[in-house]
Amino acid sequence: MTTAPGTPDAAGPVGIRLHGAPTDVAAVLAVLRAALLTGTASRPYPDRAGGRIRIYLTVPPGSPAQERP
Repeated sequence: MTTAPGTPDAAGPVGIRLHGAPTDVAAVLAVLRAALLTGTASRPYPDRAGGRIRIYLTVPPGSPAQERP
């Protein structure tokens, strides 16, 4: 059973992993930061296969989109 975001019983923040080429990850990270209130973003971690990276995001449940000018 899941609990609606913003309720006292809601679990903690949601984790999102971005994985791909550094330029692609940077582009998606910029879009997500504009759309969500991210709590934290990790440093880039190199992928074992090489050439790709991973970044981990933490987003609070029910995170509203930021107001746009």
